[in-house]
Amino acid sequence: MRYLCIGLVTEVLYVLDHLIVVEIIVDRDRLIGILG
Repeated sequence: MRYLCIGLVTEVLYVLDHLIVVEIIVDRDRLIGILG
């Protein structure tokens, strides 16, 4: 049961990490568009 929880937490963290990275890239592109 513990391994299941660890797997779920890892998956959630992975997805959140991915979303945060995507958001940072989008924000950076927006900034470059404004500055450029």
